[in-house]
Amino acid sequence: MSRSAVSPLVTGFLVAACIRDSNERGFPATLVHRGDEERGTILLKIDRRDKGYELWTQIRSADGEPDWLRIQPDRLLTSLDAHDYTIRAIARDRDLWVV
Repeated sequence: MSRSAVSPLVTGFLVAACIRDSNERGFPATLVHRGDEERGTILLKIDRRDKGYELWTQIRSADGEPDWLRIQPDRLLTSLDAHDYTIRAIARDRDLWVV
């Protein structure tokens, strides 16, 4: 079967599976915002405890494959900065999933 003939997983299913897998591995994950069930983009908000937060957004690579882009890759964000970014991202894209 060609790569183009393979249907991608719907976002809601993918998010639920990743949250369950993460929790089973001992890394607590929760759904912060539910986006469009079939086609929403994913934003990961990773709490590095007292060090700050990493934000990763889902993108497509140059060859069309799913990939991840770290927001502010040179530093960790404060809780307030991560929260503000998340609120602005949801306002721009109501289909966005935040985990």
